[in-house]
Amino acid sequence: MPLLFVYSLQDSACDFRFVEATVQRLRRARVDVQSLRLEDSAHLSHLQAYAEDYELRLKDFRAYFSPFGADDWSSMDRVLLRKAASRVAHSQPSHDQSQARAGDHIGWG
Repeated sequence: MPLLFVYSLQDSACDFRFVEATVQRLRRARVDVQSLRLEDSAHLSHLQAYAEDYELRLKDFRAYFSPFGADDWSSMDRVLLRKAASRVAHSQPSHDQSQARAGDHIGWG
């Protein structure tokens, strides 16, 4: 599954150097990574500040791996949501497994 990183040089919550280093590590590991580096949008403001660039990159990204094409996002989203819901349903413990009994020790290892 390809990854898309959208980030800004001015994002105070996410250092662009970390994002770029992560992208490079993933590429060296042969992960399909795309990125959109923006100049001056604040954290969580990339779409608002660069709507045209953001939407175009997202459309291209979705078209890259979508069997439905970039313009049929709702169909793709329904398929992805169904798959995600199925994975969650299969990974949930049964009622007996999810209830800790009195006196059980629950820890990190």
